[in-house]
Amino acid sequence: MKTIFYMLIIIFGFSISASDARASNSLGIFAECLVQYDAERMKAWVIWDGPGLIYKELGTVVRRSGCDQSVNWDYWDFRGALAEALLKDKYASRPVPDLQDAKPVTDIEMALAWGNNDGREGMLLNVFSECEVRKNSGEIFRIFMTKFSSDAENQMLKTLKNNAAACRSLAGNIKIRISNQALRARLAIAFYLTDKDEISTEN
Repeated sequence: MKTIFYMLIIIFGFSISASDARASNSLGIFAECLVQYDAERMKAWVIWDGPGLIYKELGTVVRRSGCDQSVNWDYWDFRGALAEALLKDKYASRPVPDLQDAKPVTDIEMALAWGNNDGREGMLLNVFSECEVRKNSGEIFRIFMTKFSSDAENQMLKTLKNNAAACRSLAGNIKIRISNQALRARLAIAFYLTDKDEISTEN
């Protein structure tokens, strides 16, 4: 009886993780479709800090684009997926730039001084993500080229966390307690925004 019970737990756990992976992959496909339909509008959605613009325009864009929105998504994860799709489209046949000396995006002092607990954690995650992007943009970009929830993604994000002492310290010794998908999204947004000036001047 115990053996059957444990097998059911294992099967249930696997089905949940498989469902999460399919949802993540579906979100990535949805984002790539939207970028192909209207890259300029997707850039605005990534840059805009807040869900209002996306939620206002989403229904019309999805209807006109024909892109399949068959998966529920979190605001940050969606923006991250769009940022990834834009970056992969841009650097499909070009070298990834070294962003170490790019113009700063996140106000570190303001993030560290932020009073509201929820807002503070979000700001510090931005500090952490931008720090990691600046530290090794090539390695971060390689994460975006892995399949969502794959062994390769898990290993690369595990390595990033294990080597992230300097960026965690910069971000007020923040503990990275978010999911891999959420961390990947934050890294993608940070990469896009740090690289934004170059993107905007080329289009």
